[in-house]
Amino acid sequence: MIMALYALCLHPFRRLLDLKLPGLRIGSRTRPSSVEAYADYVTIFVTSAADFVIIVEAIRLCERASGARHNRIISKALAVGSWCTQETVLGITYHPHVTISGVTFWGTIEQTMKDSWARLTGKVRAHTKRAYTLGPCLAARMRYVNTFLLSKIWYTTQILPAPNICPQQLITAIKWYIWRATVFRVPVSTLRPKHIGMGEVGY
Repeated sequence: MIMALYALCLHPFRRLLDLKLPGLRIGSRTRPSSVEAYADYVTIFVTSAADFVIIVEAIRLCERASGARHNRIISKALAVGSWCTQETVLGITYHPHVTISGVTFWGTIEQTMKDSWARLTGKVRAHTKRAYTLGPCLAARMRYVNTFLLSKIWYTTQILPAPNICPQQLITAIKWYIWRATVFRVPVSTLRPKHIGMGEVGY
């Protein structure tokens, strides 16, 4: 299960949970991760019901030490896989999905991939249509694609592989934007090898 908590003094709270919770091994990390934090947003990975006792104790300790309070109203819980969705001892409501560091997670990897990439693909296609009328030169359009349109794509591919249909949809949208849907594009098969210079073709 994943829980998103807010409004706590993060460093001592995170350190305490890192020491006491078993956590999950993520990617190529050498040690399991129990907590991820950004600004005042805390994500806790819960692997068993026994973890809640540790979390409750840590919250109470940090609340007494700092005067801050855990905001249960805006906190969320996500049941991953077959995790039971009965109310937690923290009184946090379960949600069908939560957004962590810009990625929307669902209860299964398949749902997470499908939803995240559908959103990304839709945004790229919408942006290409809105930017179509701006009319910059070819070089400016290519810079726009690499620095803006695809920035979130490069980030997400490090976390979630794209479904087979999404790359083709993205390529189609980007080609349409770059070439204005009217310029004839020379097929790659007809291009000369890179080592053949202009002098060798009679110029």
